[in-house]
Amino acid sequence: MSLKKWMTEQLAMRNWSLRYFSERASIDVATLSKVMNGKRALTLQHAEKIAEAFDCPMNDLLHAAGYPIERTSPYMQQITDEISKVTKMTEIEWHNHLQTLVLTYEEESVTPSGEHQIASEFPQKMKNLHQKGTWLTTIQSFFEQFQQKERPTVELMILGGALLYFIAPIDLIPDYLFAIGYLDDALAIQLASQKLKLGS
Repeated sequence: MSLKKWMTEQLAMRNWSLRYFSERASIDVATLSKVMNGKRALTLQHAEKIAEAFDCPMNDLLHAAGYPIERTSPYMQQITDEISKVTKMTEIEWHNHLQTLVLTYEEESVTPSGEHQIASEFPQKMKNLHQKGTWLTTIQSFFEQFQQKERPTVELMILGGALLYFIAPIDLIPDYLFAIGYLDDALAIQLASQKLKLGS
């Protein structure tokens, strides 16, 4: 499904005009039209405003826009349920927040400062982490691949976004909360793995 078709369906379901929606989303009609018709790239800021205006998961919007995002698996659903309990947010609220953070980190990861932060802080974070799990093996693999720089830029951004989210001291669930502090990190890594798998 194209972004234009998805947005057209969302508008029709609500019986909204594009002009009315532009007011709700605080995006001018000309810009919305260009985004819908593929004449202008969907930016992170626009994606966040559109998802909020439609009151829908950003995951659905990004999927329609062509980002390789897969629907939630049973394993991931268990994590999402636990995150909802801890954050006291609805799944839509915290999932949109997670997507916003990850997309921001993806963009930052391929800048000189982002690359330096990953190279300097990831090893120490892993050293101080007293946990076990397959997701830690995965994130270590992400780090090695990111450092090798042998993958396309779009894939390096996916790897780097997950790495920066893992490193970040502030995320959805504070890492210092024993046993549950890394649930959101595990989910961010799982989402990155899905993106890489679907994009290959």
